[in-house]
Amino acid sequence: MFGEGAPPLEWDQLGAYTRERVELYYRVECTAPLSAEGVRRALRRGTAAADDGEEEEEEATAATEGAPLRWVKLDTTDALGEALTRPGHVVPGQPVLHVVAKGTEFWRRFTSGAWREPA
Repeated sequence: MFGEGAPPLEWDQLGAYTRERVELYYRVECTAPLSAEGVRRALRRGTAAADDGEEEEEEATAATEGAPLRWVKLDTTDALGEALTRPGHVVPGQPVLHVVAKGTEFWRRFTSGAWREPA
């Protein structure tokens, strides 16, 4: 999509999303990690919502409730697996990445902490 010689993106009328301007951010500490038993239950069931894990889910929600959103800029020279295994990055089922065009109004709001995810 952003490789050398790639055509301009049809949906990017302003030309904001170029390889030089794109920044990737991932959210950290957005949920508490599962206990070892919670991981075993989730793997047996095939999902992070374990059969009898409602109590654990409530504990995880309580552990992160009210915590400020923290986004970390992804070093695009790293493999995704490297970023996802850094301390503090707890994946809530699937990684959440935001692609932001540097220099745009949204980028200013996002990087200043003024932007909040829709509920």
